[in-house]
Amino acid sequence: MPKEKRRISDTAIALIEETAKKTVALMFAERSQRPDDCYKQTIKRIKAIPVLQDRVNDNRARLENSGDAQQKSKSIVRFSAAGVRADPEEMLEAVRQTLEAHIAADQEEISIVTKAMEYVRNDFYYPAVYDGLILHHSDTEIAESLHCDESTVRRNRSRLIRTISVRLYGVEAL
Repeated sequence: MPKEKRRISDTAIALIEETAKKTVALMFAERSQRPDDCYKQTIKRIKAIPVLQDRVNDNRARLENSGDAQQKSKSIVRFSAAGVRADPEEMLEAVRQTLEAHIAADQEEISIVTKAMEYVRNDFYYPAVYDGLILHHSDTEIAESLHCDESTVRRNRSRLIRTISVRLYGVEAL
């Protein structure tokens, strides 16, 4: 017997259309929140650069001094599983690899954000971003150095952060 063609009822079609419209509306509503999230994340990432640089320096120092570590060091003990006898050299190597991984991840983040900031480096108001977010200068100090009003500093910082945000996040930041 040949299969009968089933027709979708008008009610089912209306339900599908309504669901599709709601889904599209939710997608646009969700997308409209992303640029602000990207903007806020960009500020956090820029502010984190000096902290990450200090962390890289600290981890490098710890890595250099890891050969001097004693067997009862907290960093080595943390790799010791209960009831498992591990060679101290193996544990020390695990500590070194962990430190190297942290250094590489932190350096990658610094590199990505720095490269995105380079895109706006030649802008006259670049100090509003660099001096304000990394060096922690006040808007008053920045305005005095740029010979402009504080509101001009804030407005141009916002403009530059949005540009950096697009460099970091692409179309999601628009």
